[in-house]
Amino acid sequence: MPSRSVQTALHHTQYLAKATEMLLVGLAMAHEQPYTTWSDYGGSADSMQYSALRQINRENVNRLEPARFYSVPGPSGRFGFNP
Repeated sequence: MPSRSVQTALHHTQYLAKATEMLLVGLAMAHEQPYTTWSDYGGSADSMQYSALRQINRENVNRLEPARFYSVPGPSGRFGFNP
């Protein structure tokens, strides 16, 4: 069994490695173009409901088709609340 000082050094090394990993992930996320992921409810932390992605544009929007449809009960098939 390793001595207590070796165990402590190992623990500190693991902690430093995890902290470095978290820092690098945070830096990578900070360099992402804003509004290119739907990471939070409403699209982003500020709930802008906006996307900077360009796959759908004015030239191809008319070719979109529904991927799913679920009929809901209620007046006129509408939700009585905001889902």
